[in-house]
Amino acid sequence: MRKYYISKFFALSVILMMNLNLINAQSRSIKGYVCNDSGDRLPGAIVRLVGEDDNIITDANGEFSAELSNGTKYLLVEYVGYSTKKIKINDKLNLYVKLDRDVSNKYQEVNLIKDVRPSYSVGGSAIVITGDELRKTHNHHLAAALAGRVPGLYVKTTGNEPSKETYSLNIRGASTVNGRATLILIDGMIGSLDNVNVNDVESVTIMKDASSSVLYGMQAAAGIIYVKTKRGGVSAPSINVDVNYTLQNAIVRPKMISSGDYATMINQAWKNDGFGDYYIYSQDEIDNYYNGTDRNLYPNNNWYDMFMKDVVQTQNIYTSAHGGTKYVKYYASLGYMHQDSPFKTADALKTYGLNRFDFRSNVDFLINDYIKGYVNIAARINKELSPNATDGTGGVMSSIFDMSPVIYGPLTPDGKVVVTPENTNPTFGRLNRSGYVKGTDYNLSTNIGLEFDLKFITPGLKTSGNIIYFNNTTSQNKGNTDYERWTRDLTNTNELLFYQYGTTEKEPLLFSKSTQSSIRSQYDWNIDYNRSFNRHKLGVNLFLSQQYYNANKIQGVQPVLRMTYGGRLSYGYDNLIFADFTAGYQGSEQFSKGNRYGFFPSGSLAFVATNLDALKNNRVLSYLKFHTSYGLVGNDNFGDDRFLYRDYLASAASNGGINYLSKPIDIIRLGNPNLTWEKSKIFNVGVDFSLFNQLSVGVEYYNDRRTSILVDDNITPLLNGLSSDYLSKINLSEIHNSGVDLSLGYFKQINKDFSLGLSSNFAFNKNEIIEIGELPKADDYAYKYRQTGYRIGQTWGYEIDYSNGNGYFNSQEEIDKSGLTYVGKSPRPGDFIYIDRNSDNIIDEKDIVPIGESTIPQIAWGAELFLKWRSWDVSVLFQGLGKFGGFNNGIGYYETYNNGTFFEHHLKAWTSERYANGEVILAPALTKQGSSSQKNNNYYYQNKGFARLKNVEIGYTMKDKAFMKKMHINQLRFYISGMNLLTWDHMKTNDIDVEGGKVSNFPTSQYWTVGLNLNF
Repeated sequence: MRKYYISKFFALSVILMMNLNLINAQSRSIKGYVCNDSGDRLPGAIVRLVGEDDNIITDANGEFSAELSNGTKYLLVEYVGYSTKKIKINDKLNLYVKLDRDVSNKYQEVNLIKDVRPSYSVGGSAIVITGDELRKTHNHHLAAALAGRVPGLYVKTTGNEPSKETYSLNIRGASTVNGRATLILIDGMIGSLDNVNVNDVESVTIMKDASSSVLYGMQAAAGIIYVKTKRGGVSAPSINVDVNYTLQNAIVRPKMISSGDYATMINQAWKNDGFGDYYIYSQDEIDNYYNGTDRNLYPNNNWYDMFMKDVVQTQNIYTSAHGGTKYVKYYASLGYMHQDSPFKTADALKTYGLNRFDFRSNVDFLINDYIKGYVNIAARINKELSPNATDGTGGVMSSIFDMSPVIYGPLTPDGKVVVTPENTNPTFGRLNRSGYVKGTDYNLSTNIGLEFDLKFITPGLKTSGNIIYFNNTTSQNKGNTDYERWTRDLTNTNELLFYQYGTTEKEPLLFSKSTQSSIRSQYDWNIDYNRSFNRHKLGVNLFLSQQYYNANKIQGVQPVLRMTYGGRLSYGYDNLIFADFTAGYQGSEQFSKGNRYGFFPSGSLAFVATNLDALKNNRVLSYLKFHTSYGLVGNDNFGDDRFLYRDYLASAASNGGINYLSKPIDIIRLGNPNLTWEKSKIFNVGVDFSLFNQLSVGVEYYNDRRTSILVDDNITPLLNGLSSDYLSKINLSEIHNSGVDLSLGYFKQINKDFSLGLSSNFAFNKNEIIEIGELPKADDYAYKYRQTGYRIGQTWGYEIDYSNGNGYFNSQEEIDKSGLTYVGKSPRPGDFIYIDRNSDNIIDEKDIVPIGESTIPQIAWGAELFLKWRSWDVSVLFQGLGKFGGFNNGIGYYETYNNGTFFEHHLKAWTSERYANGEVILAPALTKQGSSSQKNNNYYYQNKGFARLKNVEIGYTMKDKAFMKKMHINQLRFYISGMNLLTWDHMKTNDIDVEGGKVSNFPTSQYWTVGLNLNF
């Protein structure tokens, strides 16, 4: 009954507000245009009518028009990178508004989840990048465009398959050994950058400290990336079209060795392992591979060039429209992308590749003076045709290295697939004879909200609510088949003969279908109060939010639930001092009932010194702001592990010989009902200033102390025979992370025709594991701890002894004299000499030492130069990461892979002859059976720091007004751009790019794009 009356009251209130009779005031029309200090018109400038909700957007010519009520006396004109100007209208009907450049960007809007504020009033750490800046990098993935543009944001490429590139985004390093994924919000909805078209982006806000992100409580410890998409405004309809064409090629293609070199090195490897000089190939056979007189009997196949394209093509078409009236404002866009497959395939299968379709619609509507709302709908559909290969396209890629260059193929003379006993599923069969997969990935998101202005109760009071729904459905239609396999008869190498291998035959296509689906929903409700009292500004926000996520609703996986209550109290005095207190109270089903909710408070303070009377309008110091924040945020991201507070039991296969146990139970893992979230106490302090309104500088220091980090229990002694694998996890670990973020900007208008600017950033962070529950090793270990006291991801290995000049055992006599015994593989001549760190004459894990840096970058930087001369514009972006590394291993480094996988540096591997002749040695003695050299050591350690010429864009904007008018075009711009153009690194091999990982991975790409942009 109570709920009935509440719902009735709410419904009547809505009806009352919708039907209030308002007195229509007389209105008048004004128009005008907005330009910069050089006289260039500024399309997209926002003209706000003070006292009204209307936001007017200038058209492609920088012009605007509006209907004013008699009560409207002022306009606020805003444009990113320029000072906001307040215009008194008086009796003017034609307005000319000139905006001054503002290098400090103090008026730039910052999205703080439940609040939108100008940058100068924010005490926390939040950086805004505009969509226009991001679109200088013409890449379909938003993460690629962010690289090098934000201080404190570490962007690293982790996957390079065309159309499926992946990136890790890390804000200010790492503070935990558990999940540290940055939270992504798209217009307030949790999502992924994978599903955002860069052309739809208005701005991206990077929230780096506790006060900026605390409203998301247990999800905010790794920071937040907030993407704001474009919206419409009061303006005439405007249509934008962007068309471009991209060619991408591998930055580095591995240099495959010849069949002659392969035969020579495989013999050498077996010889080093003690099997004689010509264990596999005779000298005559080696000579025949080299001279190439009969490539049927002595092939020389470059499988990489045979199956990998030199270039991959991509076509992009994007169109959008925006505009609106006082009552309805809209932005809508459509996008299409086609990208080819990177593989060369048979003629009938040349349609492998991806087709992507994007749709977005953002509509704002005004019902009356009391109610307004919005409807956001976005969809992305990926339709991909790919080979039905074992392990997918990644398996196809790695299979290229499964066949040596001496193997005949890929087909027999009569068209049968050639295999070997070691490789029965070769690349050609995977690509062309295994069937196909038609994959479709649907992503649909909807965000619907209403806002009620309660000014009839008190001015400045509003309440709002929204419902968010996201669905992802992935379906696969497979055509499965198989093929005959034939292998060469090597009993007679003088003839090209084959016999069938195995019993598989060509089969008709067998069709199958699978579907997976996940949903995410969120419900938000807010109360806001914002009021000015002379020099004082007061803001209050209260909200509640419920999140629901089901990873696979069809299979009925237990959903993830979170409930959050929170709010913000803001105070501002005379645009001089700004203080905020923000708190979130969030619950997560990751924990037991008594531990599910946590309270996460934070506070921030900003002081704008240049708003003091003594510093106002200072020509030298044009802007000075100090800001600081402190707060508590949490982390309940423990990877795939859920419900760790509960015991995990399963039926046992055996009763252990106890006959009366009819239903024995296995303990898989004991639960811990006292588990709680990780706690991060983050302190941030910074200063921003600009000089002569040309040079801007930002400096921030932060300190993040993470406690209660969830780790395995390695301390509790064995309990009832249970190892630590069965014990519950505990909140024990503590990690400290601190660093600095720096930014530097410069802009100079040289004359009316020419301007130049520079934007650069630098970030450094360092973490230390204070406690992780690690038991000390025995006294005879060189290092008792492998984690405690070190950085997360610190690399460990054997240290090579170079005291003899080259670090190798150069003879058996030298091995014998060393007195060293190696655990595992014994050293051979040509293997590494390791330092016996604990002086026990045994080389084993007790001698392992820290080598190099952590696997997590400590340094990230970027620098962009931009020039504009008349109709031409140029931007050049450099980006880099530093002080991190890892060990090289696997294909491309260890030649033992498959039947021997060799590359150019193996040609100069250690041999007694090469050593005696004083020749360059680039690798330890080759092996087919493994050696003591193939361990993590400082030879295989790779410094992975790099600097890239990340992006160059050259554009030309046509200004022939007569032609433009004749073609009904407002703006026409041509552009050409390149991405990943040059790289400086420390790589020890020329076969792999620094972000490529292994040769069997898809190579890092270089992109060349030409395109045009039109506005109607």
